[in-house]
Amino acid sequence: GHNPNDCMGFADLNVEVKDEWFLAYNSPSTTVCLGDITIFTAYSNNTPINQLTTFWSVDAGSNIVGSGGNTGYSIDYPVTWTTPGQVVVSVTKTNPNPFCNETIDYYFNVIEVPEPTTIYGPTEVCIQSPEYIYEVDPSSGLDVVWSATANTGTPNLNPNLGAYTQVTWNQSGPFNVNASYQMSSAPHCISNPTSLVVEEMIVEPALISGDPACSNSIGNYNLSPTHADATI
Repeated sequence: GHNPNDCMGFADLNVEVKDEWFLAYNSPSTTVCLGDITIFTAYSNNTPINQLTTFWSVDAGSNIVGSGGNTGYSIDYPVTWTTPGQVVVSVTKTNPNPFCNETIDYYFNVIEVPEPTTIYGPTEVCIQSPEYIYEVDPSSGLDVVWSATANTGTPNLNPNLGAYTQVTWNQSGPFNVNASYQMSSAPHCISNPTSLVVEEMIVEPALISGDPACSNSIGNYNLSPTHADATI
């Protein structure tokens, strides 16, 4: 008929509600140091994450990416930062996919701190002598971290953080004094060390030469140092 009650119909729409997955990381911030390792964790609150593992990839430039453990609702992926500059970590799903979202991107700033060019200080020393001073050129925003090594034992170095340090070489050489630049603020990235080789100064007994000895006579004798810096 043509009555209003006769103009009726029904339709069904099936809606599939998919879960969302997330990506977290364990670094305090997205600014990291060259050589650091950041653990990325893909996780879901309701769907086992192992349904995602074959559908994602991590693009981190030339950085090393490896897979970690699967705990059901989360999986860890460690990334070793080997390239300085801005690096994009992108996690992307491919079809089919049990989750509603497709891609998660994180932008990380990877910092490389240059090492000191030169350590200034004596390269030939006497053991058990007062402190020898070593220093490097200052650099804005960077501290200097010091260490020293000996053939045997441990030299007395103080301070180990500062523009210069004082070392008492109290063991046997050869020695090394090492300096690295470190960021004064977070994330406190540190450079590779610069080393200075220090040798132990060994002064042999002096050489005495002169006239033959005669009774009741005066002879002339010479005392010769065996090291260029030695004095009589």
